[in-house]
Amino acid sequence: LVPAVADVVWVDVDGRRLFEHGGEAPAAGNRRVLVPLQDFGTLGLATTQEPYSSDDAAFLKILAGRVALVLANARLVTDLRSTQARLDGVLGTLAEAVTVHDEHGQTVFANPAAARLFGLESPEDVVAARPGELAAGFIMTTEDGSPVDADDFPGRRLLRGEDAPVLLTRSIERATGRAYWLLTKATPLEDQGRTFAVNIIEDVTEAKNAELRQRFLAQAGQVLSSTLDYRQSLQRVARLAVPWL
Repeated sequence: LVPAVADVVWVDVDGRRLFEHGGEAPAAGNRRVLVPLQDFGTLGLATTQEPYSSDDAAFLKILAGRVALVLANARLVTDLRSTQARLDGVLGTLAEAVTVHDEHGQTVFANPAAARLFGLESPEDVVAARPGELAAGFIMTTEDGSPVDADDFPGRRLLRGEDAPVLLTRSIERATGRAYWLLTKATPLEDQGRTFAVNIIEDVTEAKNAELRQRFLAQAGQVLSSTLDYRQSLQRVARLAVPWL
């Protein structure tokens, strides 16, 4: 549109010059026009040719509406990027693993803690995994030893319309043999007519192991104090240790 509409054009937003093209604008006169850009600022145009007419002013008002639309979209994109950056920053600092999956079990979001938990390089690797693939890397049981598979997790149950209580699992990584105690809880997320499950997975291994040690010591103490026959006491303690081992 420059120089078809103006020899000089500029855009002022929030009291600062955002854009300028064509050189210095004339200070005043009917060869210069300022058009409001809704709530953003003003669009300034100036010509060294024939002065602007009322028909030109009507067209320039339409033009300003288009410019304002561009600015609104740009501001929206900037705000979205800023919000996304803040959200990523918050989730990235969490010690708990956070994942989001859809109704098919496909992960659509993961934070860095989730990648570390699953032994992957990045959150993108978690998202790229097929449904059930990550769970297959662990042998999972409840505290009483009952097996747990991917469909038993709160997020899967939630999206099936079932009750989804918090789940505590003993998860053994197949590749390394390392055992974790993981506490998983899920909440629903509605977005554009679809329901997703937001999963928070907390590693409670240290606390759970401490609890188990204290429980074993308490039971061993009861066994040792139940009889004065040290041979019988030691046999009972040995039997007591077997399930824990």
